Amino acid sequence: MNRDEEIRLLHERLDYYTMEAEDDQFDTEEVIRLLKRLDELEPQPLPLPEKSVKKYWKTFGSMLRNVSAKRE
Repeated sequence: MNRDEEIRLLHERLDYYTMEAEDDQFDTEEVIRLLKRLDELEPQPLPLPEKSVKKYWKTFGSMLRNVSAKRE
């Protein structure tokens, strides 16, 4: 099995656990193993804290201002 095929299969299995599996079918340990293997094959860079904070305020800032304004 090549790398791309393994990545596709890992995504399919993770999709099953997140979208289809019933609570009694969910296997936390298996999901963790799948995620670790996927991270080995396809590492994702962590976002820089500054970008995360900017994204947070862009997404939720107006909502928070609206809630504050309604309380006044």
